Amino acid sequence: MKTKILPVIIAAFLFLFTVSFSSAQVREDAQVPAQQMQEIQVQTQLGRMLLDNQETTIMGRLFVQTGIDKTLSQDGPYTLFVPTNQSLMNVPQDIAQRAVTDKATAERVLRNHVVNGRITNLTTTDKEYDSLNGMKIKITSENSDYYVNGQKIVDMKRYEDGIVYVIDGTIMPEDVVRG
Repeated sequence: MKTKILPVIIAAFLFLFTVSFSSAQVREDAQVPAQQMQEIQVQTQLGRMLLDNQETTIMGRLFVQTGIDKTLSQDGPYTLFVPTNQSLMNVPQDIAQRAVTDKATAERVLRNHVVNGRITNLTTTDKEYDSLNGMKIKITSENSDYYVNGQKIVDMKRYEDGIVYVIDGTIMPEDVVRG
């Protein structure tokens, strides 16, 4: 049941954000065909990468629809910790519902995935960074794998305007988790 409801909630989230907060053409689906991706105006290489990578398209759209992509075009570089589409589908139903209905909640969650500056050396573990939302981001390692606040880093790409680490989970503020 959970796996059937969450994709609907994510699709509704994208739909509501598109209708309410974007002048772009309304789209009801979470996965956007490649030709439609070209229509989305993105300010940075980081944003374009999120939309072009089939594993991060949902987060890319959310960054654009909340306006966080505009933040990324200013005073960078930035480090992004981007959940895969699959991990976003696993967000608990109550949290996804709050993000659908409250733009401020969505922005807080998304800003937790962005750090001002480039984090290039993951071998210096147990170091903390502040997200754009002020949440502490801690990088740890275990058996040659690296984690960000407990979420495993599964890929990394460097760009002129920053670095993207793809992670297998989300970084949620405690107040959002508690409700």
